[in-house]
Amino acid sequence: MEKKKGCFTYIGMAVVALIIIGAIAGVSQKNKETKIDNSKSTTAATQADGSTSAGADTTAAATEAAPQETVVKPGGSFEYDNLKVSFDDENIDFSVEDDKYGLHTPKDGFKYMTATFTATNTGNENDKYIGTHEFDCYADNKSCDQTYISSVSDFINTNLSPGRSVTFTIICEVPKDAKTVELEYSPMLSDERVVIQLQ
Repeated sequence: MEKKKGCFTYIGMAVVALIIIGAIAGVSQKNKETKIDNSKSTTAATQADGSTSAGADTTAAATEAAPQETVVKPGGSFEYDNLKVSFDDENIDFSVEDDKYGLHTPKDGFKYMTATFTATNTGNENDKYIGTHEFDCYADNKSCDQTYISSVSDFINTNLSPGRSVTFTIICEVPKDAKTVELEYSPMLSDERVVIQLQ
């Protein structure tokens, strides 16, 4: 009987240990939720009478936690696990100047769109990774290719030490008649997803 009690004691301890580990993992995941801020978004168009367009977010602090999917607008930003990424600028009809040999000309019926970001490591301990391959482009929900043009941006990826930042531009080749164009950011080894509205 004593052996059985000992066995049950070990099982009970194992169950308690699993509960504690699960709770710690839950807290760790909660601390890594994505935070977005569209309070500086440039999409809140001003009408002639000074009012903003319908549906525009006019709150002073539009930061909210969203663990799975968020939408970041031009001028907005998002932060995940001490990596803050600001959506600085976009060009919905980009062309390369001085391309006399036509090396950087989109396919027929397509155009280039660019999105410029600044990534900053806001933590004070670990390096933070950022790479262009973490961004996927979709036009009307269909995958589109990124284009590498070194004269526009030679950035591919980097590890940012605490307090450091990098500015880079992503170039996508999308159909001219696309109604919606979005970038989807998904950091490595994570289920998080941030949708970035280009058009």
